[in-house]
Amino acid sequence: MKHSASWFLCFACSLIVWAHPVAQSPTCEPQSAWGDLFSLGTAGLSSSPALAVLPDRLAVAYSLSDNDGAHQVIRWLMNGSLNDPLTLTLPPIQPRGQLVFPAEQNRVFLLWIDLDEATSLPALFFALIEPTGEIARGPLRLSTEYERVYDFHAALTADNALWVTWSGAIRREANVSLRRIDGDGRPATTPIALATDARHPVLIPNTDGTLTLLYEDGRGESLIRARIAQGVLLESTRITGQISRTPGTVTNSVFAAADETHEYIFWNLTRDDGRRETWFSVGSRESTSYAAPILFEPPYQWVRPLPNARGDVRAAVMDGNTIGVVTLRAGAFGGFEPVVTCASVIDPPALYRDSGGRLILAWSQPNQNAPADLWMTIQPEN
Repeated sequence: MKHSASWFLCFACSLIVWAHPVAQSPTCEPQSAWGDLFSLGTAGLSSSPALAVLPDRLAVAYSLSDNDGAHQVIRWLMNGSLNDPLTLTLPPIQPRGQLVFPAEQNRVFLLWIDLDEATSLPALFFALIEPTGEIARGPLRLSTEYERVYDFHAALTADNALWVTWSGAIRREANVSLRRIDGDGRPATTPIALATDARHPVLIPNTDGTLTLLYEDGRGESLIRARIAQGVLLESTRITGQISRTPGTVTNSVFAAADETHEYIFWNLTRDDGRRETWFSVGSRESTSYAAPILFEPPYQWVRPLPNARGDVRAAVMDGNTIGVVTLRAGAFGGFEPVVTCASVIDPPALYRDSGGRLILAWSQPNQNAPADLWMTIQPEN
């Protein structure tokens, strides 16, 4: 890893490393350098909107709540306009962490964590949604009975299958599992156990049909990289050491991405005094080790990369009260584009790319009278 390590050391030396307090709600309305802002309304839950790009439309999924409880809704952005929200006939209790992915025939895969009605434990659920908002399949629990799910990640492969990984525990020790959902929304019969005493799994799809799995050991002392083919774990290697986590530090989310030559991983943390930090590591795809994690500065926080991307890695970040997009290329920092000013986020802003190549930012912003305001902005056509 000589090339990656030498660049990363130089990059680290050029950074101004400092920590920043949690962003406060700005007193002004957000403004986008890309033009129009889409207000999705006031949400009953604080997660960012989840988007899926289909050939002729964009699916936008999020959660609302009222006196009758929580509701999951989906909207379609077509020809520059959003339709009215379609309330999904799902029985959510406290849904969070929604992800949505394109499926065949303009349907979408919807994933989320919610309380299991029978056990009251957080479980991982799945549904296949028709363009009409009707439920084609589901809701189905992907995690096992009596398993407490902590977090999850998913990736599409070239055969239109969705691979879902999560960390969960039946007793004390968290384990990492994997399950495949075919293009018609049929999950594999049982989950595949991948690693014991492990947490924070993320998937990177590879062009050869395999998957790269990154996860931490249970103590958070090492990052492990594994290669998976058709659900079979081929190899696993410890590739970097731990992040400095002081007592009271919370790992809010972990994301990963790759370009043709390098892989990148981001840890979004909250310290015990409320400060937000993002840590970052990079390594060559051919190497057996990554550079030691460092703070991702100056002074970017709450990083979330574009999913399933090819070419340069693009990621949404916070810089003070500005949401922007950073570019990473061949293991090096490629620049920062400020997009939305007067912004604040509750969780990492989400970045997507539509079928025409335009970037899309979506985020949840604090509201004094409700959990969150949901916003979206789209890059103009060239």
